[in-house]
Amino acid sequence: MLLEGEGLRVTLDSDFAQSYPQISSDHEVAWLLRELSEAYTTARKIQRQIEKEQSSTAQVAQTFKLTVENLVEITRKNAEVEHERDMWRARASANPTITSLGGEGFQLTADEISAIRRAMARLHHPDTGGDAQRMRIWNAALDLLEP
Repeated sequence: MLLEGEGLRVTLDSDFAQSYPQISSDHEVAWLLRELSEAYTTARKIQRQIEKEQSSTAQVAQTFKLTVENLVEITRKNAEVEHERDMWRARASANPTITSLGGEGFQLTADEISAIRRAMARLHHPDTGGDAQRMRIWNAALDLLEP
């Protein structure tokens, strides 16, 4: 037996008619078809909602993964910067500050320090072919002497 209605096509075999003799009228069959159609429509809606939620969950998971990767990278870079900072602190504490020359203390004016800075920059700045490490050392020493 072939039943069609509201976009559904259902084939019922002879066993169905024997198993359910109480469903005999066309009205009952039409009602069953409507119920079946509504169940099918509801199932499709639920399936679409599930697919939307799965897509949303996948996006959240991807965003979370990228966030974790960014945090790991930031943490790694932060550790490198802290290590470099600690290295420079250790170097600075290991090198005593020179405040006297030949037993006599000295003070430099801001203009004298500025002139020394410019001269050292001409000699040691990396843009002019100088040594960057030496430039850092001179700047650190002159920073300590500034009034």
